Amino acid sequence: MLFRSKLEKKVQQLAGGPHATDSTHRHRLRIAVKRLRYAIDFFRALFDAAGVRAYGSALAAVQDSLGTLNDCVTARRLLDDVGPGRDVLAHAQALECVLEWLSARERAHLLMLDSKCAEWRAQKPFW
Repeated sequence: MLFRSKLEKKVQQLAGGPHATDSTHRHRLRIAVKRLRYAIDFFRALFDAAGVRAYGSALAAVQDSLGTLNDCVTARRLLDDVGPGRDVLAHAQALECVLEWLSARERAHLLMLDSKCAEWRAQKPFW
């Protein structure tokens, strides 16, 4: 299938890249995964439902982690724009708390991302 030859190869190529350090790379991977999922959904009726479901679920798990990581990057950018207002100390404490939560969430999803990519790669293509 045409979408396999182009879209899946693009995802495969990007999935081996620098997840832990490069949010731009993760964003490109996220977009490529999203495009592959759209193609799968479009051609879903032509293939065995169980095969499509397994492959699609594994790909969805990758996309979910990438989406969460992208949300963390966006949240950090938004927090950079928030000024302290009147109570500088309370603002600093709240900001520290949110940043710690974001860091923990990022670490967890970065650890999961490699295994989710491996699970997706292990899926037999349904076409």
